Amino acid sequence: MKNVCMYFSLTCSLALNAPSVNHLCKTVLFENTKWNPSLADPFDHRNSQYYFVIVQYTDKIQSTKLNNFIRCELGNSQVSRKNYNLRVTSEDKALELTGFIKNGVCPIGSLTKIPVIITQNISKLHPLVVCLGAGHPDYKLIIPFQELVNQTSAWIADLSY
Repeated sequence: MKNVCMYFSLTCSLALNAPSVNHLCKTVLFENTKWNPSLADPFDHRNSQYYFVIVQYTDKIQSTKLNNFIRCELGNSQVSRKNYNLRVTSEDKALELTGFIKNGVCPIGSLTKIPVIITQNISKLHPLVVCLGAGHPDYKLIIPFQELVNQTSAWIADLSY
């Protein structure tokens, strides 16, 4: 199965004219299922109910690192750990918040302003461009990394295994 996925990624990389398979990224919408509305506004960048995480297809997000980054690095260490449990949002909720269907979610053009976190490994790509969903599974956006950071006010974090 892993060989099939790698072949698919390589085929997509060639079809997009992406520099490599590692440049293919996805935007995952996470929801803090333990979010406490009395602690903050649902879209406060430091204590949001939702976060976009941009990750390479060839990489994996470690949920503990994600929880710790949001709680500690964003200045919420005074908030109890019991108020953090980040999980991938349902397809229906993602569509409602972003206007994008599965495999097309993009932080640029989303219906709702949601804080963005980009995995650190993406910042090490050469050339420094990112290929990600552009609102529909058949469309991809190829954007310079720094432009993506600027457009989304994204944080860069080590969230990978």
